[in-house]
Amino acid sequence: MSTPFDPRQGGQPGQYPDGGGYGQQPSYQQPGYGQQPGYQQPQPGYQHPGHGQQPGHGQQPGYGQQPGYQQPGYGQQPGYQQPDYGQPSGYPPPAAYNAPSDYAPGGYPQPGLAPTPGAPGVVPEWWERLVGRIIDGLVVGVVGAIILVLMMTTLGRTAGSIVGYLVWAAAYAGYDIFMHARNGQTLGKMAMKTRLVTTSGSQPDQQALIKRALIYPAGPVVLGVIPILGTIAGAALSIAVGVMILTNPLRRGLHDNMADTIVIKA
Repeated sequence: MSTPFDPRQGGQPGQYPDGGGYGQQPSYQQPGYGQQPGYQQPQPGYQHPGHGQQPGHGQQPGYGQQPGYQQPGYGQQPGYQQPDYGQPSGYPPPAAYNAPSDYAPGGYPQPGLAPTPGAPGVVPEWWERLVGRIIDGLVVGVVGAIILVLMMTTLGRTAGSIVGYLVWAAAYAGYDIFMHARNGQTLGKMAMKTRLVTTSGSQPDQQALIKRALIYPAGPVVLGVIPILGTIAGAALSIAVGVMILTNPLRRGLHDNMADTIVIKA
């Protein structure tokens, strides 16, 4: 049985007022639900704004290390070199100086005081060695002269002179050993600001000091006991030591070579 056609409801004969027929109804979608009129399915590769990775998210400008960017003041800047605050121009390196006296006021080393090659310090001039030995000779010589006069007065001329020379030699050797064992300086070396050390720069031991003192200065004094030949031999020994100090760049005499010692500026 069919529903009567009502022209007021629209549609065609044989259809329901809502446009439906007796068979399969046409696909109907309520406006506002599901797919909207004029709406198209997003194409592949499309990313909805506001979802996923947003523009400006991820590595932001100013975060992390930017290409070619270097934070001012951190690390070494391109073309920057550390200022050289080392040794002032025109002066030898600091290792060339061994004593505070080598430095001028203000802490700068004085030019021309580099260590002598082969020596642990600055080697003094020959005249500094000579003046230092003269001072020591005068100090010990006064004592030796007193001893010699006393021995000759007591024992007679011949015996007194022999004993007096031997005591004088022992006193000279004792003075040389004792003073050098303290700080490497006799009174003469103190006055000339020199010091006795080994060739390695250390303090000489007792054995080296005894060997050195017996060769010179005590050696010439002992030889002086022997009449004529002894005096000549003692004088020759003193001259040989002086010539070696004068001609040797290290100012080492025979006694220094035997004891492996050297005199440097204190």
